[in-house]
Amino acid sequence: MDTGPAIPPRAAERETGSPRLEAAELLLLARGLLCVFWGIPLSLLMFFGTLELRLAAGLRVPVFAFGLMLIFLGVVHMSRVKSLSPRWARRTRETQLILLILVYLAPFVYWWQAMPHVPYYCVNVLAIVVVSMWGFLAVNRLAAEIGNRFGEHAFVIEARLSGWLAVVFLLGPGTFAVLRTILATASIENSGLATLVLVPYLVPRWMYALTLLPFTMTMMMVWRAKELCLRAIRQAEPV
Repeated sequence: MDTGPAIPPRAAERETGSPRLEAAELLLLARGLLCVFWGIPLSLLMFFGTLELRLAAGLRVPVFAFGLMLIFLGVVHMSRVKSLSPRWARRTRETQLILLILVYLAPFVYWWQAMPHVPYYCVNVLAIVVVSMWGFLAVNRLAAEIGNRFGEHAFVIEARLSGWLAVVFLLGPGTFAVLRTILATASIENSGLATLVLVPYLVPRWMYALTLLPFTMTMMMVWRAKELCLRAIRQAEPV
């Protein structure tokens, strides 16, 4: 996939002012980004709690757990590169924290599907959506940091825009459903409780298509960042 015109390696070094990345570090970044790329669609299955793998008698593992684990592994790979940018270590730690929070919250999807009338479960499912927004921002920021390291300013803008658009595409349907629920339950006693319970059910079906866009846009940014790393590896001189 084309990631834009290449810049001379020495020019990238002068522009960023960071130490050069060796081939082994570029390979770590490429491997990590590949893990993140394939982990994103698997993590989408978090919202389909019935999908499980039976590893042994009585041992069932939800499919999305492999997706989160794959993303976490990819971020760990990338965190081993210390000299990419001054913000790199903080960005990777932030992403790892988000993944751990999602692992903690993920079981609430199962419990909410079994007992959707329990407000506590509804709140935690909504928390998953909020943390997912944060996660899309974090992953796109990682891609932007890599693009910035290579002097790909247009790609940096695209990655940052992708992160904020991911928030909009997740927040839009949720906000619409909340407003719709408030209007529908205004005359009901304990309407606040009813709002929490009904929000997931009042998102229009066509709006669910919007919630898929953050996954596809983020995957595209991750793939393009990986291609930048692979292009640098193919060059004779480290960046």
